[in-house]
Amino acid sequence: MRGALPLLLLSSCAARRTGAPPLPSPSLEEAYAAYRAARFGRAEEILARSQEPAGSADRELLEGLLLASRGRSAEAIAALERALRSPGLDPSALPAIHLEAARLCLDAGDVASAARHAREAGPIPSAGLLLRLAEALPANPYRVVGATSGEVPLRLEPFAEVAAGLGGGVEARLVVDTAASVCVLARSVAARAGIRSLGEEEALDLFGGKTAAGLGTIPEISIGEARVRDVPVLLVDDEVLAFRFADLLSSVRAEGVIGLGLLRRFRTTLEFERGAIRLDPPGMDPPSGSIDARVVGGGLLLSGGANGVGGLPFLLDSGTNRSSLTSLGADSIADRVRVVAAPGGGGTVGGGVTFLRRALGVRFEFGRWIVDPLDVPIVGEGRETGIVRAGVIGLDVLRAFRVVLEPGAGWALVERGDAGN
Repeated sequence: MRGALPLLLLSSCAARRTGAPPLPSPSLEEAYAAYRAARFGRAEEILARSQEPAGSADRELLEGLLLASRGRSAEAIAALERALRSPGLDPSALPAIHLEAARLCLDAGDVASAARHAREAGPIPSAGLLLRLAEALPANPYRVVGATSGEVPLRLEPFAEVAAGLGGGVEARLVVDTAASVCVLARSVAARAGIRSLGEEEALDLFGGKTAAGLGTIPEISIGEARVRDVPVLLVDDEVLAFRFADLLSSVRAEGVIGLGLLRRFRTTLEFERGAIRLDPPGMDPPSGSIDARVVGGGLLLSGGANGVGGLPFLLDSGTNRSSLTSLGADSIADRVRVVAAPGGGGTVGGGVTFLRRALGVRFEFGRWIVDPLDVPIVGEGRETGIVRAGVIGLDVLRAFRVVLEPGAGWALVERGDAGN
């Protein structure tokens, strides 16, 4: 399956364009392996073509994961529960399924069920953190009590920052980071707001490396008129949130990060070109011209294209100042761009990005919009975290656009800003 995975995920558009014969129907075991590795792409098509009986444990499992990728958490949890009760399930799969169910339950606000599944997940390392999180949180995390923010200024230097209230008259400038799963606060800011770490701290994979982090809860966070109570937050040392450019420590530091755990409770409008953000209640039907957008592994993947090759998953990352391709993405358009050796670096929230190669003349495509040709770095393989991605779209591209997101409903709208060229 190793050799077929890029073809399954990245070449569907090319096959349609050239009239190539359809891919052979894989076994359900192969389809599940591909889906677990990517959680994006042609998984729904693979499920529809599978011939397994509707009640089989494997099919229930795959269907639950597909529903999760489409933001339908309640249905996904029900499907995973059915898979767990099925006598035909491979016992070795139980811990991973319980872990997936724990994540979904926690996201849906069912803390008690999340704790139950995290206990059953047992030996998986991240299950312990999920269990601590479930046990530490209030019964109803991310409780929205003010559903509309109004238009709030969004500062784009050096990254997309918004002023947020943390209670008690404490305000912080937080980076709106569409590639982060949860909110993060610098310890100095948390101390001013009276937010303390709950239980023992843990070394987590944050900002490209192992970082000591404590778990806490923001009693209420406000952005304009929008207010959310009982928000999970990671507390980190202030220097972890420093902006780094070209591998040199910058004097600019973030005070924290707003992640998708909070943003996905709203329909989020990011007017990058005008410098404004707006949060509204979710539930709007996908507008004309919208594209597929899914929360996968804590980040937001958009379906886009590059240089005429469509169906490519891009991570939307407003926490980095530089767009890039992965090796997988560069390979998918290798006959349409020129790749050269060009070592360099760039800045992200809390870290730096280094690269050795650059692709020349890359045109990103989103719906009906095509970005003027760019020279972009090639960073990473594209599968490091188990989430297949062709590249990252950062602020250097986003600042010309208006982006409307409803991750829970699986869509995004990318439009030119008022003064975009």
